[in-house]
Amino acid sequence: MIFKKCLALEFSDSPPSAFTAPMLLTQIALVTPSLWTNIHITSPSQGFQSLLKVWLDRAQRLPAKISLDGRRESAVEDVVRERAGQFADLEVWEDTQDQGREIDPWDLGNIARTPFLTLDKLTLGSNRATNRQTRLGINTCLEFLHNTPRLGQCTLIGWANINQVWLSEPRMHTCLRQLDLGHWSRICTAQVLEQLTLPALEFLHLSTLDIKLDEFEAFFTRSAAPLRTLQLIAHPSSFWMEYCPRTDAVSLCRLVPRLHHIDILFDAYDMTIPFFNALRTEPEFLPSIVSIAVRVRWPEDLSVFCEQLRDVLSARRRTFQSFKLFQVDGYDSREEFESDQAQIAAALGGLVEDGMHLEIDEM
Repeated sequence: MIFKKCLALEFSDSPPSAFTAPMLLTQIALVTPSLWTNIHITSPSQGFQSLLKVWLDRAQRLPAKISLDGRRESAVEDVVRERAGQFADLEVWEDTQDQGREIDPWDLGNIARTPFLTLDKLTLGSNRATNRQTRLGINTCLEFLHNTPRLGQCTLIGWANINQVWLSEPRMHTCLRQLDLGHWSRICTAQVLEQLTLPALEFLHLSTLDIKLDEFEAFFTRSAAPLRTLQLIAHPSSFWMEYCPRTDAVSLCRLVPRLHHIDILFDAYDMTIPFFNALRTEPEFLPSIVSIAVRVRWPEDLSVFCEQLRDVLSARRRTFQSFKLFQVDGYDSREEFESDQAQIAAALGGLVEDGMHLEIDEM
């Protein structure tokens, strides 16, 4: 049907042949700019920059997305810099194809210093999170943010190299609404927050708590952001254990009382107890929260765990709209998980009747 609708009238009564269809589709593609706005480049060959220019020309003035994955040719980077005003979405994934290459932490400097005045979304990712020498420094991240004044979403995955920061005072970014520092399985330093003021921030994901509580407080105070969603892993990475004491989840949440949604991964079951106790006994603790997701390895004694969950959710049943519970690390068998899942669901079933959405699953 797609082919038939695209054909000229004289061909409408007969199906396209194996020869005419590709030609017609090519002609359609060449005059459809939206088909050329999403470009993914993986380790390009020499001379690829000419083809990239053609693709960007075909996109005309539509906002484009480009993803640079693995080893990059300088000529390709030059084209990206020349056409910086054409991009709304930029992804840079470092060293995902050439695992044996040593990375210069400053090899993104030329792109980072390029003004991307129309960019709305930026992703900087590294798949070599275990090798600190391959991670991008904070200065380069800050350089990107400085040159993307309209940026609304920023994701940093696996970047954590700590080097001397040259800023004399935190830099303000007035448009950034979403900041994702890491991934559930790959850490990214939260120390970049020390160098930023983000008055428009609504969403924050932290994959490690490697800055002190007073530094978090300073960030939230000067930003005065309308933060509504917080995702975090409630423990520092092993590398940072000696750098700073644990920043506990309860103390951190007290700094952002206007949160509506929180998604939190606990390192161990016993770390959930202070958090649940605060929710159960302190009405002023996260008073605006409407949805919560907890990720933790379930304890062997599910009866105590279920009682704890039931007490918390009963205390907040008037405000909670959604509660999600995820099992971390998984079970040896699906049957074992489903048995425990059913036990928890049965214990909390009465809350569903009150209109609360419950989800119990594996992470």
